[in-house]
Amino acid sequence: MNDVMKSYDENGFYVAKSLLPKEIINETISSIKKHFDNQLRFLNQDMPNDAYESMKLLHKVDIERYKKTVGALWRKMSLYNFLHHENIQSFVKENFRWSDIVIPGG
Repeated sequence: MNDVMKSYDENGFYVAKSLLPKEIINETISSIKKHFDNQLRFLNQDMPNDAYESMKLLHKVDIERYKKTVGALWRKMSLYNFLHHENIQSFVKENFRWSDIVIPGG
């Protein structure tokens, strides 16, 4: 059993550091922020400085709109590409010994 599987078995999760380039992570966070800021703009709210603050503000201002906005995130191409990045797929196949990865749909 490799170290990844040992950690996963002991903790129920494994954090793979430096698996993706920071540029991709930053682009994805920026895309998520824009997603929430579009809703805030529609509600005539000021734009916070970071994605988390944008999410918190929309949650505070309109919880139903927040739920719909979060529910739509999986449809964003940038987030889809991030979650399906080749580095992640290769890591999962190599360390968890999965030969076929099935992506659930909504």
